[in-house]
Amino acid sequence: MWNLAQRYMAAPSGSAAKKSALLSSFLWLVWPLILFIPMCAAPLLVSPGKSEQSYVELAQLLLPTGLIGLVLAGFFSHTMAMVASDANVISSVITRDLAPVLVPKLRRLSDAGVLKFARITTFTFVTISMLVAILTNGQGVVLKIVVDLVAATMGPISIPLMLGLLPWFKRSGARAALASWASGLVVWAIVKWGIESTDTTLVVALPLATSLVVYVGLGLLLPERRPEVDELVDSLNSDPDETDEVAARRAAAVG
Repeated sequence: MWNLAQRYMAAPSGSAAKKSALLSSFLWLVWPLILFIPMCAAPLLVSPGKSEQSYVELAQLLLPTGLIGLVLAGFFSHTMAMVASDANVISSVITRDLAPVLVPKLRRLSDAGVLKFARITTFTFVTISMLVAILTNGQGVVLKIVVDLVAATMGPISIPLMLGLLPWFKRSGARAALASWASGLVVWAIVKWGIESTDTTLVVALPLATSLVVYVGLGLLLPERRPEVDELVDSLNSDPDETDEVAARRAAAVG
């Protein structure tokens, strides 16, 4: 996810980014257990067949009135925080990556101009999302669109993003990454709209497996090795500050 990737991009060194990734991975192993326990217990405590309302009914059954209010406030605040985070990330990608390529004159904008353009992009994105939600009368259209987009892109995109950070896959370059993502997206479209499968496992797993095979296969058959990529991957196991300190100590010892 783009908003999660920001914590790695903001790290001061490769080793710090690696530590951040390891900590995030550990927390993501623990957090689902806490999140899913109420979901698994819901059929035993409330009426079965109401999965969409399980958390609400559990809160009404187990929590006093005051804590229910805090839960509602937490839902609202967390939703607004996620909207702000995603809107900022999308605005950043459009402002820094997409718009300058599509409209070259935007590259000449000053810092103040870039900030103004980013604000306009954020406002436009949030406004369009709100209009879609209002015009559909709260029927969950936006949520369905988000779920479909995540199902279509998350698996194929995650393969080159994650495996590209590992030294064992240095042979797979940009060509393998683009082919992996494109093939996974095509397979998703075939499964989703071609054969109209309703099996969630098939819709998610098959594009992911296709992307994995294409990414690894092209790396083996048509390897792409670039010095700057090797240097970037190797930086995950080193800290520039520590390296400079060791070099200074060696120079002092020799002197």
